[in-house]
Amino acid sequence: MGCGDEHKRRGSAAELLQAIPYLFSDGYIPPLAVVNNVLSSGKADAGMSGGIEWAPFRVSEAQHAAIVERLMASGSLGKPLQYQEPPAWVTTQSEFMVWVAFVSHGVPIQENLKLTKEMEEINTLMIASEERGDEASRVGYLLQLNDLSMQWSDLVSTYRG
Repeated sequence: MGCGDEHKRRGSAAELLQAIPYLFSDGYIPPLAVVNNVLSSGKADAGMSGGIEWAPFRVSEAQHAAIVERLMASGSLGKPLQYQEPPAWVTTQSEFMVWVAFVSHGVPIQENLKLTKEMEEINTLMIASEERGDEASRVGYLLQLNDLSMQWSDLVSTYRG
């Protein structure tokens, strides 16, 4: 099941979603578009926090509604979960986290989204450099990513107190 961890399990889609690190940001259940974006990828890598892999699939609206109902009844990691339909622009896990940061803590969407997208782009370039064996570019991207991460952290901590 896991990235680098060979434990295999069978379970429901709700259980799989519960096993994905950071998916239920601040206790919110993601919308159908985000769930399908995540499930169709077949993996969730959370760096040092581990990860998980599965055969890619998608769920229907009816299946998503049943998953939401089950998750709201059971919670995740002992914490209650809630569902609130986000705006239509929320289609990825990172966009979902930006929206939740706004709803939960008032973190400005545009600035958070801009920094989040920039970090994702730089991370993609850094990984490509590493795969090419271009250490100088990888380190350059790592420094850019570090700077952006600090800007993002400053933004979020301003609102999260």
